[in-house]
Amino acid sequence: MIKIAKTKAARVIAVDRQAPDKARQAGIDLALGSENDDVVARVMDFTAGKGADVVFDCVGGPLFEVGINSLALNGRQVNITAVGQRRVSFDLLDFYRRQLTLFGVNTATLDTIAAGDILDDLRPAFEQRQLTPPPIAKACPLAEAVDAYLQVGSGVAGGKIVILFR
Repeated sequence: MIKIAKTKAARVIAVDRQAPDKARQAGIDLALGSENDDVVARVMDFTAGKGADVVFDCVGGPLFEVGINSLALNGRQVNITAVGQRRVSFDLLDFYRRQLTLFGVNTATLDTIAAGDILDDLRPAFEQRQLTPPPIAKACPLAEAVDAYLQVGSGVAGGKIVILFR
């Protein structure tokens, strides 16, 4: 998502639980730690009091309201998951007065044709070298898939792992 945002000339703010330094290495313009930073205040400071135009929420529950409160007038929040608490609350009066929009996206419902259409839309950015594939840490056979999944989940993989089907 970072690279795609950058192809659209966006300034990218990332919120990570404990490792904002890792995010800085990925080309992030402002990296924040959700446990140590006042995220809303830092976003407002970084955007000269305006707020973010778009929040792409990959966590849900614990950061949902932080995302909503970080949005600019007419801002949009996209939620793709619900980690931890599934029920959230926010100030409805503030939500409609700032004319915010909330999107829920379930990528699990995409079939191969829809996924292919998205990749086709990204083709020009790949052809112009604005987008590059993620680093591949290793390839392994299907028999090692569970271990590979655990490595990626724990962060020790050091990149993507390709599962080979023979």
